[in-house]
Amino acid sequence: MTRLSILLLVVFTGTTFAQEKPKLIEEATLKDAVKKPLQLIKKSQEVFNQKAMCNSCHHNILPILAHSAASNRGIEFDAAHARETMVRCLSEGKNFDMLVQRFMYIDDPDDAWNLFVAQISGVPQNISTSARAQFLASAQREDGSWFTMDTRPPQAYGRITATAISAFGVKHYLPDSFKGERQAVLDRARAWLLKASPKTTEERVFHLLGLLWTGAAEADRKQAAKEVLAGQHTDGGWSQLSHLGSDSYSTGQVLYALHQAAGLATDDPVYQGGLRYLLKTQEADGSWKVESRLQPSVPVSPEYFNALFPHGRRHQYIAIMGTTWATVAILQAVPQVDKKPDSLPDVQPEEKDEWISIALNGSAADLKKALDGGMKPNSKTTGGTTALMLAARDPAKVKVLLDAGADVKARGKFGFNALMVAARFRGNVESVRLLLKSGAEVKPGKDVKLENNLQVMYLAATSGDLQIAKALLDAGAPINDITLVVGGIPTPPVLAATLRGDTHMVEYLLSRGAELNPSPEASPMGTPLGRAVVNNHVELVKLLLAKRAKVNQVDGLGMTPLLYAATVDFADPTITQMLLDAGADQKAKDKQGRTSLELAKEYKHGAVEGVLAGKQPGR
Repeated sequence: MTRLSILLLVVFTGTTFAQEKPKLIEEATLKDAVKKPLQLIKKSQEVFNQKAMCNSCHHNILPILAHSAASNRGIEFDAAHARETMVRCLSEGKNFDMLVQRFMYIDDPDDAWNLFVAQISGVPQNISTSARAQFLASAQREDGSWFTMDTRPPQAYGRITATAISAFGVKHYLPDSFKGERQAVLDRARAWLLKASPKTTEERVFHLLGLLWTGAAEADRKQAAKEVLAGQHTDGGWSQLSHLGSDSYSTGQVLYALHQAAGLATDDPVYQGGLRYLLKTQEADGSWKVESRLQPSVPVSPEYFNALFPHGRRHQYIAIMGTTWATVAILQAVPQVDKKPDSLPDVQPEEKDEWISIALNGSAADLKKALDGGMKPNSKTTGGTTALMLAARDPAKVKVLLDAGADVKARGKFGFNALMVAARFRGNVESVRLLLKSGAEVKPGKDVKLENNLQVMYLAATSGDLQIAKALLDAGAPINDITLVVGGIPTPPVLAATLRGDTHMVEYLLSRGAELNPSPEASPMGTPLGRAVVNNHVELVKLLLAKRAKVNQVDGLGMTPLLYAATVDFADPTITQMLLDAGADQKAKDKQGRTSLELAKEYKHGAVEGVLAGKQPGR
């Protein structure tokens, strides 16, 4: 038993388990338990990858963690399929132009999760990983955290997970030419994590992992580990929320984190108890059922399709994640084998020219030296990514290129110009101003096709940089033009900022004329107020109500903000009270004819139900 687990057991049980430890689960039992789930995951991945546009956490990224663990332990499974999954996830790195001209940009942690896969797969640093890591470093907020627009509990609806995984990406892939910045980013992230107060198992898990990845002191990690362990139930498992029952998602990720970040041995009674829970609750087909906490009316994902994983329309996507976490936790308890590392598929960027690395990773002096040595200021890749785009994060490099005659209006394969690249980077207003002064276009010409109609103001809104937003708007950038997120979801800049809970950016955009109450036709994914409710952004809800957001407006999905408040199980009841105080109609019904109180009762959202019941007429 490790010193840490002895300490934890003393704290929570008052004993050191001096009595005989239970018999360890046999290795053969553990190996047998992972065979079926690996096959189920493979089958569902094959279906998902034929239909989906993105590399998802549930069907691509997490399974690679399971594949890696299985390979390192000599478990027989379809290695060719695992390699295909790895290639799919990492193939974006070959398309360097797409990573710089980010027309498929959705959320900051997307880059972080891709770098997580790269690291566990053994991908060395290259220009593509640098492009991702530089963006992540710039996306960090002043307080040291990262934002996320994702609201799909349990895996993503808070800043702790986003901060931990983003710090991981910066740590492993921001090149040494930025080592001072890299350390400063990690220091700020660690300081923020140390002040954070995780409330759910997901948050406690990534709080612990984040402290490891940012270099926190052992004492701080031990304290975080104690908080994780405190959630273990008598059945040996962990639950997503304190009032819910144990499930494989939480149990699997807790065991992974305690082992990786706190050194909890897999033969420890705590770990063995978690394994026994997993083995006991595994279905005959090899899967684990995890019930979704997302209600059908909440607009947080692309349109559903059946990926042929067990547990039906409602639960299959979270079930594959729970099954994967459980598989990883079980595999950790199987001894690793001495084997030659698997060869890495060719996922290196296709662009190899030296000028690219200089423009991307070098200093202004390095760039000036290269230009003096014959580098052309309008050098560009086969996809039209220019040196000016690669340098756009650094105003000193931008000035060097502009002085040398770089074309500020040049656009790449996906319609991007250097101004759009510069607008992505928080804290980069000087580069934006230099480009605007030199004639950069804030509006594309009629002959320019922007992939996904990606707008420069969308990029500024997601960066959270008010100065960049002001500079662009002052130069004539449209404030309400939409970007098609995930290839088809109309998203204006104010909604992009709302999804991230960026109160300051939302307030500024509204002051400049952003649409506060869009029509149902223009808001298929919800109004700003509705989405602020869904994402549980209390301060932002307060702001929008003060700005006279229509509290009873029905969006394109037939929902009002109050109906959304009743469907979100992690919602702060304060939001419900604010909506009621602003005149929210409790008689409004969703498309199935249910009121907010009926929804809260159906979904067992007790705190919200209590607020709603207290406001019933006649009480």
